Amino acid sequence: MNGVSSDRVRALAQVVGDPRIQQEIRIAADACFAPIRVLVSGRTGVGKSSVRAALHTRHDVGLGEVVVEAASIDVPRAPDPELDGDVIVHVLAGGVPRADVDAVAQAIERAAAELVVVLAKADTVDDPELLVEQMSAAMGVTVFPLMSTIAVSLAQGKPESFDALRAIARAVTAEMLLTPDRFVAADLPVSRHERLELLGHLETFGIGVVTAALLENSATEDAILRVLLARRSGIDDVAQAVKEAVDGVQVQRDGRLLHRLTELAVQNPASCPEIEQYLASDEAVVAVMRAALHALGEPETNLPTYETVQLWHERFRSAGSPAQARAALAVARGYMRLATR
Repeated sequence: MNGVSSDRVRALAQVVGDPRIQQEIRIAADACFAPIRVLVSGRTGVGKSSVRAALHTRHDVGLGEVVVEAASIDVPRAPDPELDGDVIVHVLAGGVPRADVDAVAQAIERAAAELVVVLAKADTVDDPELLVEQMSAAMGVTVFPLMSTIAVSLAQGKPESFDALRAIARAVTAEMLLTPDRFVAADLPVSRHERLELLGHLETFGIGVVTAALLENSATEDAILRVLLARRSGIDDVAQAVKEAVDGVQVQRDGRLLHRLTELAVQNPASCPEIEQYLASDEAVVAVMRAALHALGEPETNLPTYETVQLWHERFRSAGSPAQARAALAVARGYMRLATR
């Protein structure tokens, strides 16, 4: 089960007899199943467009046209844009100015959005691991390094081959890769045009990754080099973080939809037997469970047992607030349904 089915919910509006309730179901369904908007934000020049382009290459994330770019924040004599995305991908470059911290905090407070923070142009940083650690501490969330140029080039099948780098792998030195100009000017047996193409697709960081791999094993196939570059680019981790954020938004929307259906069933018991039947289904019970887990900040147990159910019943009995008690009971009910399937 992967959340609430749009077809099943919309079908309810067709079988409920009361036109007013039909309309309420349609409104709730439209809100639940509207495209999830991923907003790429940040200051001018940090690489927002490159990050957006990199995300567009990852069809497995399921985003497509819903990735949009916000106007720059912290522009002199201009108001900051409203960061109103369902998911905010905030882009940093080399530091964490106070304006970034404030903009993201306000967006999360105002819109309850999911947040992913990205260090763009990570290939230009001397020690990206240390910088990411420092930035994560400053932002209070994990910061993901990303080399967008490499990610986009690989998605486009560029470079078409690594033959040019195979020819010079043993001649390339660390000094040649300190800057693009040094690589172009170096005494190497490949043309200036080929070097500029390699820089455009891989930048000096990617060239270093490939040449190092070829020094270890000159027979390394192009496909393996592409996998290595993709891993080092950071796009897999960023895409996974965005996908999890998108999934989190949908889980919350499912929960709100089912809460609205519950209200309609309670307010109109004689008119809504079909809604009550749907709310008792495996799909609805498990979706409510996932929404409750998300609200509690708890991961989902993949293979729940009766012991799992008992633990959540204990949390229900010892909950410190009515909201926590309702959530724990919803989790216990969902795990019971899964454990007995």
